[in-house]
Amino acid sequence: MQIDKSTGLALQKRRQAFTTVITQENRTLWFKTNTGYSVLGYLLGIGLLAGMVFTEMLDPLWLIGSVVLGILLSSLGRLISKGFQKCYLSRVICCHLSVDHDGQLLWPDPQ
Repeated sequence: MQIDKSTGLALQKRRQAFTTVITQENRTLWFKTNTGYSVLGYLLGIGLLAGMVFTEMLDPLWLIGSVVLGILLSSLGRLISKGFQKCYLSRVICCHLSVDHDGQLLWPDPQ
């Protein structure tokens, strides 16, 4: 099969169908088959953090601060990821890099 612009649309449709089938089959498979390990891991982590606070190895303010900071950073990461997926941030970065500090284009207009 030759891959060019004439076959691109058909290949895109086949790729999408393949991806959909694989995703539907495996989306929650790991969590359904390993629920016990997941719950045990969460409980172990929470228990160890509680033990560290109880034995005064970890200040409760640091624990609360790190949880809040983790939530904020993961939210910021998600926003940045969505921005690149929709090309908003890519356009901003491209426009910023194409202009110098005086507002002039860094390369001449091709016209």
